[in-house]
Amino acid sequence: MKKLAILTPGFYEQAVGGAEFQTYLIAEYAKQQGWDVSYIFIATKKDTDFANNLNLNLHPVYIKNNRFFRKFGKYKPIFALVKTWKLLKQIKPDIIYSRTGGPQSGLAAFYSKKNKNSKSVWQVASDKDVIFKNSLKPFDWLYFKLSDYGIKYSTRVLSQTKFQQQMLLKKFQRESILFRNLHQLPKEEPTKNKDFFQVIWVANLKQVKRPMLFIELVKSLPYNDKFKFIMVGKNQGVKSYESIIGSVPNLLYLGEKSMEEVNSLIASSYILVNTSEYEGFSNTFIQSWMRNTIVCTLGVDPDNLLSKSKMGYCCNSINQMKDIILDLYSNNKLRQDIAERAKTFAIKEFSLNKKAHDIKKYILEF
Repeated sequence: MKKLAILTPGFYEQAVGGAEFQTYLIAEYAKQQGWDVSYIFIATKKDTDFANNLNLNLHPVYIKNNRFFRKFGKYKPIFALVKTWKLLKQIKPDIIYSRTGGPQSGLAAFYSKKNKNSKSVWQVASDKDVIFKNSLKPFDWLYFKLSDYGIKYSTRVLSQTKFQQQMLLKKFQRESILFRNLHQLPKEEPTKNKDFFQVIWVANLKQVKRPMLFIELVKSLPYNDKFKFIMVGKNQGVKSYESIIGSVPNLLYLGEKSMEEVNSLIASSYILVNTSEYEGFSNTFIQSWMRNTIVCTLGVDPDNLLSKSKMGYCCNSINQMKDIILDLYSNNKLRQDIAERAKTFAIKEFSLNKKAHDIKKYILEF
């Protein structure tokens, strides 16, 4: 039986983020194809209760939280390297897959160079993985050096967008394969809420996602019973977010939800708002397109699909976004045209049902 080792900062049940979800789909497909799948990820002692529905070989690398070391940068991935190396030598994987810019990708590339029967596949998780990175903090400096090593020496590199491909060529002189995110098609036809115009924001509450900009947007829009605004995502330690959200009368914060619950909420919404500083290729875009929900972002536009292909809106300001939302609210024909165009594209490009074989082609075969 062939062996696949997946290196990731967090297991899907720990952190329901886009990279974690896509990695989970790859693990699921590999299991279906008869592979023995091991998951190596960073955890704290409290992260011990995993359902592990796929019956994967879970290898949590426990690193304690430490305020002192945090001053010097991202210490956990660095501290996890020795244990991860020992696990790789124990597992003896045929293929190592990593989906993050960090020390794990560098370690995977080094292992595959030392062990010729093993191949390493690194995939871009976010645009920040391929843009200039620098830090005076010692752990961060080492983090980025090992990340760059992984990009340069992985057996194969995968990108989510053409922009990422261009950046890899420009910065690292590294060719990569375009491998889009995949999602299952909705089992039922999405139904919009008829009682009010629902607008949703989905992301973990952290600085890079800029949740305060969505709150600013909500405050700028009419406060009446015709509009409803929802925020979904895990609060990653900033308690002030929840108190601020609670002070806005027509804004509801639902906290962290399962993928099924998120899909249901997106399906009943007319617009998904994204305020992130940067993305790779947000899973929520694909989830929305497949459910006739229009994507409206503040600067993020992967491969110009929103602007050039008219599959949504990429805005320059909160005021512009406000005007677009009001226009969409009053123009049913415009909403239908955009939603149908985006759904057709999403089914063609991102359907797991149609493109699962790409996982085999680009990750499991050499």
